[in-house]
Amino acid sequence: MYLAFFGGNYSDVAMKFNVCRQSAKNVWRKFVDSRKIGPRDKKGAQNPSKLSGTELEIIEFLKRDSPSMPLSKIYDVVDSYCAVPGGTSKAAIGRAIRKRMSCGPMTWKRTSNRPINKFSPRTLIIAKTFLITCPALILAK
Repeated sequence: MYLAFFGGNYSDVAMKFNVCRQSAKNVWRKFVDSRKIGPRDKKGAQNPSKLSGTELEIIEFLKRDSPSMPLSKIYDVVDSYCAVPGGTSKAAIGRAIRKRMSCGPMTWKRTSNRPINKFSPRTLIIAKTFLITCPALILAK
């Protein structure tokens, strides 16, 4: 590899890639240990969610009943009526709304369901008709 190309000298490799000598040495040692080239996989937080099925059902019910309900009110309801070990946070509730609802993910700002099929056959026909008649309307003016 590069280290052999540069005669085993970390300083030369560091100068070639414009990094410090210690960085070149650390990267090479990690490569030798793992035999992998490239950055490590990003896996996000390794902590499991504290919200279980019951809490998710309550959150989903509240959002369906009142889509514009703020996270603070949902947090108050979940905190009052659910026994979440160690408590929960508004951020955890927000992530659950965005990613873990049984009806599918909900949007962050508007808490309505995401459109599943924006381009239905009916919508496409309407759009095509509009695009066909639009030039005729412009020319008529």
